[in-house]
Amino acid sequence: MNRVKELRLEKNWTQEYLGKKLNVQDSAISKYETGRANMTEDTLIILAKLFDASIDYIVGLSAIRKPELFLKSENLSEDEKRVLEYYRRLDEENQDLIRGTMVQLYKEQKKEMETPSQQIS
Repeated sequence: MNRVKELRLEKNWTQEYLGKKLNVQDSAISKYETGRANMTEDTLIILAKLFDASIDYIVGLSAIRKPELFLKSENLSEDEKRVLEYYRRLDEENQDLIRGTMVQLYKEQKKEMETPSQQIS
């Protein structure tokens, strides 16, 4: 489950107030909070800025609100180093977009792995 409600209440915001910030109705906020509607990448980026939290934290993939880079370069493959180098050259908005895309891809992959394969008899 995501942390939208928790973060909203932390700021003492109503669903209506957050809805205005996101330019959506308060019913959409309710659906986001209960997982009945998926948030767009743009919505996740705005929420990350509003709540000063990572997208991973907001969607419940990380327990760390604002992760620091814990990886040492000697533990990274050459491909990982190259990806990190390009990532660091992006502006904050594009970094948020990349993180949001990665979260979505991870969720899709996880869902596929958790779905039992249908065997044809």
